[in-house]
Amino acid sequence: MLDIDIESIVLGGMLIEAQGFPRFTDAIGEVNVFGDQRHAVIYEAMLSLFKESGQIDVCLVSQELRKRNRLKEIGGSAYLVSLTERVSSAAHIEEYARILLQNHIKRNIKALSQHLETQASSDQSDPFALLDYCQSELDKATDYLQQRHSRTTAEYLTELLNPQQNKGVPMAIEGLHCWLNGYHPGELTVIAGRPGMGKTAFALNDALHQARSGYPVGFISLEMTGKMVTGRAFANYAGINSNHLCTQGLSREEMEIAVQYRASFGEFPLYIEEASCMSLLQIRMKAKEWIRTKKIKILYVDYLQLIIGSHDRKSFRTRDQEVGEISRFLKGLAKELNIPVVALAQLSREVEKRGNKLPTLSDLRESGSIEQDADNVMLLYRPDYYQELLGEEETLKEQTEKKIDIILAKYRNGSTGRTTADCDLAYMRFR
Repeated sequence: MLDIDIESIVLGGMLIEAQGFPRFTDAIGEVNVFGDQRHAVIYEAMLSLFKESGQIDVCLVSQELRKRNRLKEIGGSAYLVSLTERVSSAAHIEEYARILLQNHIKRNIKALSQHLETQASSDQSDPFALLDYCQSELDKATDYLQQRHSRTTAEYLTELLNPQQNKGVPMAIEGLHCWLNGYHPGELTVIAGRPGMGKTAFALNDALHQARSGYPVGFISLEMTGKMVTGRAFANYAGINSNHLCTQGLSREEMEIAVQYRASFGEFPLYIEEASCMSLLQIRMKAKEWIRTKKIKILYVDYLQLIIGSHDRKSFRTRDQEVGEISRFLKGLAKELNIPVVALAQLSREVEKRGNKLPTLSDLRESGSIEQDADNVMLLYRPDYYQELLGEEETLKEQTEKKIDIILAKYRNGSTGRTTADCDLAYMRFR
């Protein structure tokens, strides 16, 4: 019931890899499952550090233990270094965590049974008091296994009937917001379209609207740099041509406007993470960090097909299977964090082969289980984009110029349909 080797390997993995500690706590929670006293003390220091800064390494843990006057108790900094020398990575840390949890439960049960045996052997003990004590101790021993408390239908119904609690994170386009009542916690929404439809601009239009309304927003950009994303959002806010801002350079008048809006834009709770690629684990860590430090109310990921699935990509026979794992992960993340997750996605070239170019749900690239996992799927279609390519008549162009069709191809809580909004991509605005 006490495996010193596994405890040492786990602690060593958490000391050498940044993701080791959150992976450990994600698997079994924050309970101290270490039976060796030295390891229990080290873990307490790690937990405190992670809650304060999210950073853990040998030097920081050593300083924390010294501050607590417990460094000598665990064998000094040399013992911490020796733990790191036993491992090369934090691989299999979740499996080891579950083993340690099982050992921890067994030790608690053994200690409780020994205490009860001693008390029960006494002629002066009260059997009913022993029963109460036994029940309370078992309850304490299993508290950490309860990830969420079970709720009654009455509690859920109270939320459903409370307009304030049932209100989602607002959407910028009023008609769409009234239709869906915003983005809801625990739901995965997919915004999909072909290149040139304005997916990122559409998402940023909502994200900026939410940040301006006081909702902290996390935006993970896997396609564009943080500077480009910021430029698009600022062009929307200040009313500046985004091409001038990002590439061609601002005129004197536009620079004056930019200076005027710069300070207020910087105060909005819009947080951007840029990366060329991110794994599922990295996305979870970043989302949890934002939840903890920024209190974000919604998470955007641009875009779904650029996310890396499991590290062992050989386990997937097809790309569809890997994308399916990613969509399930994003749905699970929305439920775990209890916030809306909005993922952008590419549509396949099948759209281009169609006469009217209207996208459908089956056009999701490497769809796998995207349409199954998503609560809502919105497909974007700009008629004027295709009319320019096809050389349509000017009168037809005028009717659809600066318009975008938003096709709600899946809506788990209501009926699907289609709506039209104003779209000005030069200023990254949708209304």
